[in-house]
Amino acid sequence: MNVLWIIDSLGPGGAESLMPPLLRNFDRAVINPRVCVLQVRNGNPVANELIKIGVPVDLVPVKNLRDFSGFRRLLAYIKENKPDIIHTQLETSDIFGTLAAKYLGIPSVSTAHTLDIPSRMRRTYWRNLLRWTILRLFSKHVIVVSDMTRNIYRKLGFGNAKLITLYNGIDLGIFQPNGAKRQDLRKTLPLPADGIVLITVAVLREQKGLQYMLKALPDIMNDLPDTFYVIVGDGSYRKKLEELSRSLGIDDRVVFLGHRTDIPFLLAASDMFVFPTLQDALPTALFEAMAVGLPIVASEVGGVPEILHHGEDGLLVPPADPSKLTESCLCLLRDKALSARLGLSARKTVEERFDIRIQVQKL
Repeated sequence: MNVLWIIDSLGPGGAESLMPPLLRNFDRAVINPRVCVLQVRNGNPVANELIKIGVPVDLVPVKNLRDFSGFRRLLAYIKENKPDIIHTQLETSDIFGTLAAKYLGIPSVSTAHTLDIPSRMRRTYWRNLLRWTILRLFSKHVIVVSDMTRNIYRKLGFGNAKLITLYNGIDLGIFQPNGAKRQDLRKTLPLPADGIVLITVAVLREQKGLQYMLKALPDIMNDLPDTFYVIVGDGSYRKKLEELSRSLGIDDRVVFLGHRTDIPFLLAASDMFVFPTLQDALPTALFEAMAVGLPIVASEVGGVPEILHHGEDGLLVPPADPSKLTESCLCLLRDKALSARLGLSARKTVEERFDIRIQVQKL
């Protein structure tokens, strides 16, 4: 079966980073994958990962939703490649890809990765309304990555039969605990070997909530002076986060690494994963930290409570609450036995429920 994935870009991001492990694990005797990308963002580094595993990647330029010549290019491209099914992801791909599939009589499905429902006063709301309407009318199924996302799409008018809940998965062969090698891995970070390293991996947007973790850091450092905070990822909010760290006087303890491809090693070199998001459907970075066996502090929002259970495989805190972040981080950093127990439980949870092979079988 020839399956065409259409996605807005292959830059850094959760939906984008899921594609290589997903497509790597398909049986090529059954599924023949191809990826069509509409835009270039930060050089589209994920495209190189796909090409390395033998998945063809084609750029069909579509600037925005007003680019009707781009839509015609997409139609011509699909006609030429003759897929049996089209799988769309993210805004422009969902709209143009689903319309193209309908026009050409090809069944299509979409994966909903986000919970973003902007205010009606914002222009993005009307773009999303167009997207939801097209998916509701023309997509055969919409795959939602959490029950929280499913409930939101039900409220948007999607029938229960159209929605399929399928949690994201990760490649457990890549993300593994490396406690015995932690000190060697720590040398890959520009930090003291004996420092306490907290880490967050995220696209740097305001909704990821890193500003609240930065505000929590001075109190954590007052108690544990050797604490450092490593931020992996890039995005439009980075400059404001850097300015905030300077204004708080902690810029010598906060390391912005930007986009990195060695996430498994960076996680394994760290002591704790912090995910202070304000809204998230189902964060891939959380799965990765769980697979490495890190103790985790995360916001109790979106789909997070569906995968991380308070006191069992992590600690959950209210969003936008620096004092609770401080309290929970210090709790785990002081209690090594609790941290170890939660980390082991988190790894077990991922092995049982979020192995990428489970997702591939269900797809």
